[in-house]
Amino acid sequence: VHRIPTASLTAAIVMLHGVEPDPERVQESLNRVAAKAPKAPRGRLSKFAQLASGMAKAESPNSLSLQDFEAFFHHYRQLLLEEMHANAGYSPMEVEKLRSTFNSYDKDGGGTLQRGELLKMISEYFPDATKSKAGQRDIQMALAEVDADGNGE
Repeated sequence: VHRIPTASLTAAIVMLHGVEPDPERVQESLNRVAAKAPKAPRGRLSKFAQLASGMAKAESPNSLSLQDFEAFFHHYRQLLLEEMHANAGYSPMEVEKLRSTFNSYDKDGGGTLQRGELLKMISEYFPDATKSKAGQRDIQMALAEVDADGNGE
């Protein structure tokens, strides 16, 4: 019988999704699998339930059956899809990349892009737009639209 070490779950998620997993999402997925695991005798948690609840002792299993591993990833993927839905369809990897890109332009670290920072970002991502009068006008209109009060933020 093949068993998958629970210590390898993080590495497997990184391979499949490209980012470090959220520990709470991993724990919730383990909890969901444990909730469907066979019940132990009265008064005792099954070894899998002990592992999932964080109460695992030395005698608890440190691996999952293939069936439990598949169930874990099913639940993990469901939680990931719920998060993507909440993030306008962006995956955690995409959100991380967007956040990193934003932070690279937010030089003062204030959480907003000043007009100059935004203009620099636009000109780097859309260089052709800055070369023509019409493109420059479109950029100025877009900047005015996102900076309605004209304070530069």
